[in-house]
Amino acid sequence: MSEARQPHLTYKIAGEEKVTGRKAVIIQAVPKPSLGELHPYGKIWIREDDGSVLKIDWDQKSLGGFKMVEDWARDHEAEPLIVAYSEYGFEKNGLRFPSRSYTEQALVRKDRGKQSNASISIRYKSYRFFTVETETKY
Repeated sequence: MSEARQPHLTYKIAGEEKVTGRKAVIIQAVPKPSLGELHPYGKIWIREDDGSVLKIDWDQKSLGGFKMVEDWARDHEAEPLIVAYSEYGFEKNGLRFPSRSYTEQALVRKDRGKQSNASISIRYKSYRFFTVETETKY
């Protein structure tokens, strides 16, 4: 949602949801033809009262290498299913930090359903904050 990327995406409200008891607006970022490749997009959960990003759910087609995965899946009579999202549930001094990242790669076949090939879930729990002080002498 950076200022530099805004001309390449169209944003629309996709819904609302309560996240940790507070209202969040779900924004769908859809690429314009000018976006090109290797620029992820998807849905963003934004807390309504302060504008902080709570979650990003990446569209699988926007992930690097997806075309190769799609071609491989088609050769195996399947559809690819990649779930990738990041949650920003930790807040310190008005800044949000990741609390979880999750990615799963699966194939969906008509005759066998969903078959997960790999998944990884990373939970960030033990942030350590410290202060660095410096002194300048002239």
